[in-house]
Amino acid sequence: MARPKKQPVKEPKEYGGYLLVNHDKLDRAINGNIGREGRLTGGVGKDAPLEAVLAEYDRLGGLILDADNNRLETGSFYDFDKGAPRTQVKPERKAKPEALSRKRVSEDNTDGDDKPRRKKRSPADDD
Repeated sequence: MARPKKQPVKEPKEYGGYLLVNHDKLDRAINGNIGREGRLTGGVGKDAPLEAVLAEYDRLGGLILDADNNRLETGSFYDFDKGAPRTQVKPERKAKPEALSRKRVSEDNTDGDDKPRRKKRSPADDD
């Protein structure tokens, strides 16, 4: 069986002071999707303003990083409740989840096994 070829890692594209990581979603945001009969549908176009491209990329769920490589929340440029781009852009950094430490996990489960174990079956039990 042939091994798949390694794809070169693409660098994030800088767009208006933000880094857009997913090149495929950026292409779909600008040019649109291939629809019926092979025609492109949707997309904001190559001459669209920066805010429109960022809003469409955000609507598609593309990863947006700020200048310090911090993730921005999905919905910073597109308002999903209204179904339209935001008029006041509010880039919010995504909160990083706290990593569980071993000490905390061991404190939560002090007695070790909480659930009872089933007996192992032997071939003699099948008779």
